[in-house]
Amino acid sequence: MNEAHEPLRFGELAVELGLVTAADVEKALRIQAFRRERNQPVPWLGEILESLGKLTAADTQRIFGLLFERAHRRPSVSAAPLEPSDPSSASRWWPFRTAG
Repeated sequence: MNEAHEPLRFGELAVELGLVTAADVEKALRIQAFRRERNQPVPWLGEILESLGKLTAADTQRIFGLLFERAHRRPSVSAAPLEPSDPSSASRWWPFRTAG
């Protein structure tokens, strides 16, 4: 899976998972645009793909679950001490001059 730092969109993830084709997503996006232009309610992309028979409700839930996980995943960082173990070394980690 694509672990890029920018979030994936619903359609991109659906294609990445092999559940739909890029053409299926394009068709659903055109339906959304058509409805938006006519000031009609615009269903979610997953709803449209379900109505076209391209996704099941379970597929849609899976995609939303994965998107949620990715959005709330915190990048792993190495734990660095907040203070030096030797206070006399403060000048190396504290960017300001200290009195003394």
